[in-house]
Amino acid sequence: MLKYKTIIDKLTERQKIRLLTDISCLEKTEYRTIGIPYFKLGYLKDVGKHTYPTCYHLSNTWDIGLISEVAADIYRNMKSSDITHAVVPSPKIKLDPCKAALSEDPLLASALSGAYLSAAEKEGISASLSDFRISEDEAEWLDLLPNNRIINEYVVNPYAMALEEGGSKGVITPLSS
Repeated sequence: MLKYKTIIDKLTERQKIRLLTDISCLEKTEYRTIGIPYFKLGYLKDVGKHTYPTCYHLSNTWDIGLISEVAADIYRNMKSSDITHAVVPSPKIKLDPCKAALSEDPLLASALSGAYLSAAEKEGISASLSDFRISEDEAEWLDLLPNNRIINEYVVNPYAMALEEGGSKGVITPLSS
């Protein structure tokens, strides 16, 4: 049986569809009256952009302690802005020099992403990894190397390791590219 069946039964069809397509609807009072707690999504790049370098610039330091400190301060700012859930950088590897990513190394990328997740847990804010999808460029690269080991090492394992290290329970998947 579903754990939240009574709450789901109270939702109208319109509310269910909106919930599936736009998580920000949980900021509205109509969902709280049904029994769903307040939920406001925040992105690190928006909250800390005037104070700190981007997550991708910070990753060049390879300093997990520094990243944890910066993330903790950003999370404190998020909490003061009533943000309840943070979207942290994904552990995707850098395949294209023109696109942002934490690292070209899957182990480093997962460790850095995990640091953002564990800092969120320590600050009492929930967090999810971002961008759990494969871009067209990555699909082309993976098609050239149709090998399960490579797909696991460069796509699946970095997410799994970051989630395990950081204690998060989920990832955010965009609807479109």
